[in-house]
Amino acid sequence: MKQKLLHIVLIASVFLTGCQDFLVKYPHDALPIENAFTTEDDIEVALRGVYSAFKSASYYGRNFVVIPDIMTDQVISVLGFSNEFESVYHWGYSASDQYVTSAWQIMYQVISRSNTIIENADHVSGNEASLLHMKGQAYVARALAHFDLLRLYGSKYIPVTGENDLGVPYKSTFSIADVPRDAMEVVYNNIIDDLNTGISLMDEEASTQVEYLSPAAAYALLARVYLYKADYQQAIEYSTHIIDEYDYKLVSDNDFRNMWRFDEGDEIIWKIGLTSTDAAGNNPGYSYYNNSQGLPNPDYVPSNAFLTHFSTNDIRYSSYFVTEPTRYDNNTRVLTMVNKYPTNPAFTGISNANGANMPKPIRFAEMYLIRAEAYAMTGQNARAWDDLVTLRETRITNYNGRTQPAPADVMAEVKLERRREFAFEGHLWFDYKRWNEGFERQGRTNSGNNQYANDPESKEVTHTDFRWLWPIPQGEVEANSLIKDQQNPGY
Repeated sequence: MKQKLLHIVLIASVFLTGCQDFLVKYPHDALPIENAFTTEDDIEVALRGVYSAFKSASYYGRNFVVIPDIMTDQVISVLGFSNEFESVYHWGYSASDQYVTSAWQIMYQVISRSNTIIENADHVSGNEASLLHMKGQAYVARALAHFDLLRLYGSKYIPVTGENDLGVPYKSTFSIADVPRDAMEVVYNNIIDDLNTGISLMDEEASTQVEYLSPAAAYALLARVYLYKADYQQAIEYSTHIIDEYDYKLVSDNDFRNMWRFDEGDEIIWKIGLTSTDAAGNNPGYSYYNNSQGLPNPDYVPSNAFLTHFSTNDIRYSSYFVTEPTRYDNNTRVLTMVNKYPTNPAFTGISNANGANMPKPIRFAEMYLIRAEAYAMTGQNARAWDDLVTLRETRITNYNGRTQPAPADVMAEVKLERRREFAFEGHLWFDYKRWNEGFERQGRTNSGNNQYANDPESKEVTHTDFRWLWPIPQGEVEANSLIKDQQNPGY
């Protein structure tokens, strides 16, 4: 029997707590909200609810940062690992998988919470500029959540088939109606429209805290969206806008290390603003290091093959990795582990906050890599190489790329640099998907980290594997009459 999941609560109290699920689990659920919004304070409380959902461990707080990388050849699971994320690591997920379901739920919660702000901000008392600024953030949040859903549950964008390929339901209103999946082209166009609307409403002068979405974040997201859409000229335009018109800068040495340890710095365009009250469980570093009981006890470590992409004079190597004894083999097994999330000192001592740092979904470095890729894809190899050199000069000591002409295959260099720069930030699976590439994850070998791999054999995933599209959750298929015949192939 079809069931609507109605959450009848007092909106203000739920938004204020920031830790309860509310509004919807799926895009067709509803909450009666008459008379819930009357003042600017109500909208501000609602906006905190949007950011609370972004912080969720099922979203940017943890899973959405960790899962897209552990699904690739970047890491291997170690002997004796806890089986956390096992279904996605081994590509064995189904439509009932907890990670598949929780991602769908939390992303549509962001969307529903954003829609309540968009629909009510014009009808409450308060400062008009402030209300418009919050409404603009809601538009950007709605666009981002739809984009993340599309990346998980939709296919790679193909211009000639985009009008027919299924995306996800684009929810632009708060409604209880069943909805079908929209076409990829429709979803992308709505994402772009929402981002541009958000920019038009937000106030640059009020956008001083990187914990909140801003015009710069929206421009950066437009650059990313256009790259995924293979509209390279627009990707160049928007990434260049950030590079030329804003005061962000690439950092090196201790400034780069401190960006990961203290979650601050001039490269961050938008970060997930964890606090000491909500850091518990929102710890992307836990599965990679986990020294909560003394010596580290990681579930996943970088593969031997991935480690070869870094030189020891690359600041990213010393910032992202650490080689230490672990709890394995009676505290004698030495492994090279991911230490990109070393636990912000502000969260030290908080239970279940080991490995808690603030994810940084939008960083300035991405603008150079977006533009470099777009240049390479449009035959502008010299310009692409120049952007890569600019980034590498801040990351690699004594790098001398400007003495070399652009290599014949600049795109291969772009791909390599994205793997280095965004390691363990949740990009690689999506990059493989849009590059139409498979991979081979190493199994157990006789040296390095791989001698302690949990899987004795290598695993090959081809670019044609149907699991590059996550399944629409089973609960949604059963409850939504217009989506039940739109499940992704293979499930």
